[in-house]
Amino acid sequence: MANTKERIDALEAQIRDMIKNDPDAPGILKQFSLRLDALEVNLEATDNGRYAENMDRAVVNTPAGGAEQASRPRVPEPKSYGGARDAKEVENFIFNIEQYFRAIKVDSEATKVSMATMYLVGDAKLWWRKKYAEIEDGSCVINTWDILKRELKSQFFPENTAFNARKALLECKHTGSVQEYCQAFSALMLDISDMSAVDRLFFFMEGLKPWARIELNRRRVNNLNEAIIAAESLLDYNSEPQGPPQRGNPSRSIGDKKPGGQAPNQSWGSKSNWASNSSTPNPKTLKPHALNLKCS
Repeated sequence: MANTKERIDALEAQIRDMIKNDPDAPGILKQFSLRLDALEVNLEATDNGRYAENMDRAVVNTPAGGAEQASRPRVPEPKSYGGARDAKEVENFIFNIEQYFRAIKVDSEATKVSMATMYLVGDAKLWWRKKYAEIEDGSCVINTWDILKRELKSQFFPENTAFNARKALLECKHTGSVQEYCQAFSALMLDISDMSAVDRLFFFMEGLKPWARIELNRRRVNNLNEAIIAAESLLDYNSEPQGPPQRGNPSRSIGDKKPGGQAPNQSWGSKSNWASNSSTPNPKTLKPHALNLKCS
């Protein structure tokens, strides 16, 4: 920096001498002024050179949209809805759309309506085309996501969903495996939103077989989630053994075959079985010469 300033001072001294002795000094002075300005710019670049170099490198390596866009994960699009009159299908579609809005940060209600209706297909798309015509005529207003959700449920929700689920709950019993019962009970609970936690646990326990209910009471489960987890960990004591039946097992059914493919009505000690399986010839069925006997 000191050497550079000395050079500038020397140039200014030369300029002053030239102005005194040369008539063309004004033009030369203008050129020197331009050179001085350029020199000052170079000085600033020297002081901040490393910072500028790092910034240039960052700009080159940063994709369009900034660092925030580069670090943002890819958000999967929600599945489309085709108009199935199933409460779970409608609820899952609404839930997935809301999760998608939250992930991509959509705040505008008009944008939410436009984007959500783009994922309607089949009968649901036909329904929306009819609604859109009513909106253009002014006979219908759907300008928020909450209104669209209400219209979707009103159109595609099955009637008396909660009532039918409660009715099926009375018939939901532990007749097969514990896992099958837990799955069926959980599916019914998805259609019943206004049942208390105590009632959910009560109905689940009442549907269990006595041995399973006793075991869960022994474990002191406090809510439905704990009860389902505990029930799924139980062994099904009423299941039949999967291994092959042992010889002489009294539990073998009548239609089962014995070892070697023998039917149960053929005893291993029977005469007919001996005749057909024994390697010793039957004297009653052989001719005299076959027995090496001589007749007198």
